[in-house]
Amino acid sequence: MTPARRDAIVLSAAGAATISPQASRRLEALRVFLLAEVFLGHIAAVGLPTIPEMARAPSAFHVVAIVFRLLTRFGPQAAYLFVFLSGFLVGGGLLRDRLSGRPPAFRAFIVQRMTSILPNLFWALLLSAAFDLSGAFLLGAAPLYRAQNYDYVAALTPTLFFANLLSLQPTFVGAFGSNGPLWTLGYIVQFYLAGFAAVRFLSAPHSWRGAAILAALPIIAFFRHEWLCLFLVWGVGAILRVIRPRRDFGWAPLAFGLALFVFANLLSPLPSILLCGVSGAGMILWAQGARREWPAAARGRINQIARLSYEVYAIHYPATFFIFAVIFGDKATTFVSFLAFLALSTAVVLALAATIRLLVHGADRLALAEAAS
Repeated sequence: MTPARRDAIVLSAAGAATISPQASRRLEALRVFLLAEVFLGHIAAVGLPTIPEMARAPSAFHVVAIVFRLLTRFGPQAAYLFVFLSGFLVGGGLLRDRLSGRPPAFRAFIVQRMTSILPNLFWALLLSAAFDLSGAFLLGAAPLYRAQNYDYVAALTPTLFFANLLSLQPTFVGAFGSNGPLWTLGYIVQFYLAGFAAVRFLSAPHSWRGAAILAALPIIAFFRHEWLCLFLVWGVGAILRVIRPRRDFGWAPLAFGLALFVFANLLSPLPSILLCGVSGAGMILWAQGARREWPAAARGRINQIARLSYEVYAIHYPATFFIFAVIFGDKATTFVSFLAFLALSTAVVLALAATIRLLVHGADRLALAEAAS
């Protein structure tokens, strides 16, 4: 390959990394869908009986509740796709800069990423501590907090608070308190570092550091299979950022991606993770093919929720579980009780997410950012 041809390919790939406004809208809609799956799935898990329990005593409410649980059971797959989107947006940005001849500087990259994450994570962990401590000790719901898939009270330690603030979970430590969903955010931050190292060093084919990274992958696979599978999914997302389809395939890639998304729910975790990487590729192909803008009203609503996706993800479970444990206490058995739990949890979580965003960005900066978007 001639140098001119190689340069042309590099410039073409770097240009393909640009995300059009139309594609951005579809990506925002995808983030809202994934967030809804995670949030509503946890609402169902916390507030509703299990499907076998409801099937043993069917009623009109139980039939609707079973359908709700079936439609919102894809939280794990949604979390895997959040990792994929992180690779597309952040990892793809690293690849774009490298292909454009602007190798990213580690200090600038890590400062940019962590200054946008640490303040949000700090407030989310602080609110998690407030919810869990007051729910378990001040309001007497400790038995409920202890009788979950792990002991939420035992996980309320200063060590876990600071370890989660540094995003060491779940590779090195467990989640803080009831905030189990933070495992996803911990992996994503770890992939920022691993992805930076891979892009920076593997681009030099004869670098001993690149060889060291490649040699480390089997070791990681041996000790932490989930980490490696998710990092591969993150990497696929990054690569797809610099590959632009030559034509619009319409809605077919989205239908393909959603079909795999549903099928992945039937598999064990590791095959499910890898299949979600293929599912995400279909969804990205759909987003990149966008040619038309959506109506302004729809864009505004989707953008508002998508902008809060990180904050909602980081705080929704402790707030939801607190409301269940302190106010309701038992699984819902009627439409009224479940709708009340759903409405109250949604309102509180959205209000908290907006408050965290305001605390982190401030009113002036937030107004400027929203005006720019």
